[in-house]
Amino acid sequence: MNRRPDRLTIAVSESRASGLPRSRQPHARRGAWACGLMVLLLIASATGRAQAAEVSSQFDRWYALLLQGQHIGWSHVWQYEQAEQMISEFALHLEIRRGQAGLTIQMSSRFAETSDGTPLENRQVQDLGLLKKSQTIRYRPDGMDLVIEQGGQRHERQLPLPDQPWLPPAAAARYIEQQVAGDATEIRCWMIDPMGGLEPFESRMTQRGSQDIEVGGKVVPALVWDTTVSVLPGIVSRLYTDEQGRELKSVINVIPGMKFELVQADKAVATMQIEPPELLASTLVRPDKPITDPRRQQRMVYRLKLNEATAG
Repeated sequence: MNRRPDRLTIAVSESRASGLPRSRQPHARRGAWACGLMVLLLIASATGRAQAAEVSSQFDRWYALLLQGQHIGWSHVWQYEQAEQMISEFALHLEIRRGQAGLTIQMSSRFAETSDGTPLENRQVQDLGLLKKSQTIRYRPDGMDLVIEQGGQRHERQLPLPDQPWLPPAAAARYIEQQVAGDATEIRCWMIDPMGGLEPFESRMTQRGSQDIEVGGKVVPALVWDTTVSVLPGIVSRLYTDEQGRELKSVINVIPGMKFELVQADKAVATMQIEPPELLASTLVRPDKPITDPRRQQRMVYRLKLNEATAG
């Protein structure tokens, strides 16, 4: 079993002076878990919807979210037809701790499009505990209307359509399924998803073979893919799908000791009680010696050494 290293140490080389805040002195792995989670969400919100080519189809899928094998939350992906529109919805619930304080993060999105893939409306809600924000985009033939609501304030803007051609979620899912059915070994698709912002991003899937994996207590055959998204270059996740391109499981190792997994599960398993892991103090990296005049240091070199192997 892979475990988080018992301790991380860094050797520090000091350089020119400036005002480096004291708060940056043990150096935290800031943003690493957020980047990894974003990759999984972008992949799940696209491939999780690749259910069937028929527009009238409906589906409902749940996934358990794991960090280093520990259950930290769930995601829910479902799609349905309503008033001649194809609706794709996505929800995320995540619980972590910062020291002794708990933090619950909830996100949801809803994308409406026509049966031929013309985008109509894109809505996202983020609830970070003390901060709640909603964003709605309504698509017109010649532009987009953006509405952001946060802290009791409402902001409206009109924006041009992206120059890059792209597909909305349901159309992108149908395209991925068609490519998988045609035995494609590399699938590239530009899309817009509520979890990815206003601009299109490219999703690239490269097939790496097949493998039996465990999902829901059963061993099932899966196609294996390496996946990337252009908004987070250099980060590669491993995706396991069925023969229709529907996501069964996805894994990303952000850094050693920080592996995220999304695994298909039924609702009861995905939403079972969570014991939130600590993700601040436990990820601080402490220097192996005092830093001279830390408030005036402008440049520093940190040499990171893991005391225990955590690859995989």
